[in-house]
Amino acid sequence: MDKDPRPDAITADDVKDAVAAGVLPQQHAQALLAFVAQSRQSPTQPDEESFRFIRSFNDIFVTIAIALVLFALNSLLSDISRPVAMFAVAAASWGMAEYFTRRRRMAFPSIVLLGAFVVSVFFGTAVLLYASADSLLEGTPAVVGAMAAVIAAGAHWLRFHVPITVAAGMAALVVLAMAMFGTDSTPSAVMLGLGLVTLAVAMVFDTKDRQRLTRKADIAFWLHMLAAPMIVHGLFAMLGILAGNLSTAQAGAVLAFYAAFGLLALVIDRRALLVSSLVYVLYAASTLIASSGFQDYSAGITALAIGIFLLLLSAGWSHLRAFVVRPMPRAVRDLVPPAAP
Repeated sequence: MDKDPRPDAITADDVKDAVAAGVLPQQHAQALLAFVAQSRQSPTQPDEESFRFIRSFNDIFVTIAIALVLFALNSLLSDISRPVAMFAVAAASWGMAEYFTRRRRMAFPSIVLLGAFVVSVFFGTAVLLYASADSLLEGTPAVVGAMAAVIAAGAHWLRFHVPITVAAGMAALVVLAMAMFGTDSTPSAVMLGLGLVTLAVAMVFDTKDRQRLTRKADIAFWLHMLAAPMIVHGLFAMLGILAGNLSTAQAGAVLAFYAAFGLLALVIDRRALLVSSLVYVLYAASTLIASSGFQDYSAGITALAIGIFLLLLSAGWSHLRAFVVRPMPRAVRDLVPPAAP
């Protein structure tokens, strides 16, 4: 392969697709990717934590067109009937997925179509029961809507196998829990428990594809993105950290927890854990800096400090992983992606 990508060059995504289709054995795919990585003097594929999102500008172009069509459907039919508008958007999303997802296998449009389908099913179902409810997001409408969304995500997965669908189904279960307990009174323990379950499911998919060669790795990526904020939010709510007026001790606890979370991210090689929980550490660090007498500059100093930290972490990620993972028991090392030599 040439070092400069060509239109006809085989990409890592093509190798993943070949493994998923059974055309190429996973062992051979692993060897091929390792050879290409070494020849280009670049990190190995697992360490890159790659996932399929945008392959070309055509993905963005198609997504814009899809958004316009769905917006138009909702706008034109809402005056007639809100449920009809919602279900029309859902039907259109499914129909377009038959071409752009099932035939063209376009990642970004597929994600948008999935989101539009599941969300429209939720709101369409909830709106049908809205007349007898006090709130669309609480009580029977939300419970039934969330159940419909879970079923919709399952049906979408069986038909299209879009990696983010599993995370969408888990998110629908979270909405179901919120609807059952009320949006303002959802026990933080429930949120924390659902986050831990989501993390466990993500780890199951990760351990089945340590080399990050198949669709399982992409599924795990989105589950990690969903799990991290739920775990952090649930835990911090239980500790009273989100109640406002964050104390210096609480801010320090947040930073300590984020450091522990960073260690976990290193071990399992998932930067997504750090990114999706970043807002909490930014808030905590800003509070600490403001309490030190730099209130007017807390936002800028916080952004600069955290930004530099993440850049340094990214630059030394492979070496840090090797330093952390190598001393671990073999039973643990056999469950996570291999560390750099």
